[in-house]
Amino acid sequence: MYLLLAAHPDGAAIQEINAAGVAVAEPRAVRKADLAVVVSGLEKSRPRWVWNRTQDWYPAMLQAGVELERCHDLTLCRAILVHSEFTAHTDYARSAEKLTQDDEMPVPPRVLQPPPPPAEQDALFEDLVPRSTQPSLDEIRAEFAAQQRALGQASKEEGRQHRLKLLLAAESAGAMIAAEMQFTGVPWQEALHEEILEGHLGPRHPPAIGRPGSKLSATSFAGFSTLRS
Repeated sequence: MYLLLAAHPDGAAIQEINAAGVAVAEPRAVRKADLAVVVSGLEKSRPRWVWNRTQDWYPAMLQAGVELERCHDLTLCRAILVHSEFTAHTDYARSAEKLTQDDEMPVPPRVLQPPPPPAEQDALFEDLVPRSTQPSLDEIRAEFAAQQRALGQASKEEGRQHRLKLLLAAESAGAMIAAEMQFTGVPWQEALHEEILEGHLGPRHPPAIGRPGSKLSATSFAGFSTLRS
């Protein structure tokens, strides 16, 4: 099950499509205030969410308490399909401009925006990028269909098509993991931290006050004797 998610004047638009990118249901407009609840309910069917960029939607979902399992990040997958030797012969790759991800977007796809304000503020799910740069539902559906056609045209020799499919899924999953790590932080145990420090620096001691250690004393005394002689 694939669900498209795109910007809409009322908030967002959601539409179910099949694996080829063909719509199987009418699009549904969802208000910003209802988006988290609607998405949470649809997530129970374990869909793969299809959107332009993970960072446009997922950080706000996490802020609203909604964690998703799978997605298809069109921007990341486009970069792979355009530059992969497995799809270099396809119309999709030939017709696409050879642009890097940095050229396509004002910020690299893995550099996530700061988390949105708490849910009690009206800013939740407001646009993280200017409205003019967000593709419509029709554009997202067309792009997904084009990517699926390019993937289907990849050679099955040596498992190339399957390997490419796994790479697209892994790249999209990585974007979701990055958003989750930014939202929750990286867990760290204080005891383990102290153990690592002691392993490299030695045990922690209070600051020494008084006479210097024997090695420093011997060096200082030898130098003092040399000066006197």
